[in-house]
Amino acid sequence: MQKGKRYRKLFKMQNFMKTYHKIELESLHNELSACEEET
Repeated sequence: MQKGKRYRKLFKMQNFMKTYHKIELESLHNELSACEEET
């Protein structure tokens, strides 16, 4: 039971990191696009 709980927590953490990384990449891409439009 305890092992399953820990595994679920780890899985949630991985999911969160993936989503966070995706958002980070998108915002970075948006910043680059904005910079290109200004010049």
